[in-house]
Amino acid sequence: MKAASSSIRASSFHDRASRMGRWRWVWVVASGIISSVAILAVLAKVPNNTLRNSSKDTWQWFTQSNEGSSTPRLSSMGLPLNDVFFLDVKRGWAVGGRGAILATIDGGATWRMQNSDTRQYLVSLYFADGSRGWAVGDGGTIMATLDGGVTWKPQSSGTQRYLLSVYFADSSRGWAVGTEGAIIATIDGGLTWKPQSSCTLQNLLSVDFVDGNRGWAVGWQGTILATLDGGTTWTPQNSGMDKVLVSVDFVDGSRGWAVGAGGAILATRDGGATWRAQRSDTYKNLLSVHFADGNRGWAGGAAGTMLTTVDGGAKWRLQDSGTLQDLRSVYFADGNRGWAVGVGGLIVATRDAGAKWKPQDCRCKKPRGLWEFVF
Repeated sequence: MKAASSSIRASSFHDRASRMGRWRWVWVVASGIISSVAILAVLAKVPNNTLRNSSKDTWQWFTQSNEGSSTPRLSSMGLPLNDVFFLDVKRGWAVGGRGAILATIDGGATWRMQNSDTRQYLVSLYFADGSRGWAVGDGGTIMATLDGGVTWKPQSSGTQRYLLSVYFADSSRGWAVGTEGAIIATIDGGLTWKPQSSCTLQNLLSVDFVDGNRGWAVGWQGTILATLDGGTTWTPQNSGMDKVLVSVDFVDGSRGWAVGAGGAILATRDGGATWRAQRSDTYKNLLSVHFADGNRGWAGGAAGTMLTTVDGGAKWRLQDSGTLQDLRSVYFADGNRGWAVGVGGLIVATRDAGAKWKPQDCRCKKPRGLWEFVF
């Protein structure tokens, strides 16, 4: 299953409430972890909508690539990519800053910018099939498409909280989670979204379901919630830790994994009745986890960290991702072909289960009407 859209889940977020009209960032250290390479960034509720600027060069604008083309390379766009999702080895999408939505129909050989019709920061996306998809983000934003992303239209979420992860069991039933314990659900493809009671105020960073009834959500302070009835009731599970859990992925109703701050990896074989720590041999923050089946999985994170297992996590080993940029989302279409996205519009891909990761530094054509500041 998709790891809650594989998620950013512990990333940087911004607000438009700046008097100077510029985007600003708030970085909060989670679980007391401070790294010289990367700081786990999570959303905080800041009084009076005042956000602290942490970077003066987050955005980089280019009108031409270094070869003179009018269509810049993805890495030149400077926009963070927060989530990636593939339906199969050919069709995929990625979302990120300033409403950016990218799509490919050739496995990432070429990526095309889609007109998302929003400037909101997009954090997570999911497609139920080749036509119907959803992307969520700041301010309760939900964008939906019925034509594979040719057109995106807003849906009313009924909340202003940041939505950090979205998952659909089919084209009708879906869930999104976010800050302050927010969980919303739909049974009609997003025509109407209704709140569900999570019984927590902890920020929820990732959600995953294996069918229309059984699902899990993870977040701050080691929070793990589970449902057996589609979210009518959510009950806490004991994670055994208080670290931020950033991403969760289940392959069936029994076997699942969650990753997070300080290299934390948890696994369960009984639907979450018991969770046990797995050894990652890293203290880097892990931001995304995805399993192709019950044995083969990957976890990506800070400073280009990429871990893989072929035995369900009994042993994790490091792979060379070819980058030192934070990898915010990892997704595999099968046991060999996968993609990871991150800071600065980074996209890396593999055809051999991660033995070699190569950048997909493609030029990205913009659609008509795309916000002029992207290029």
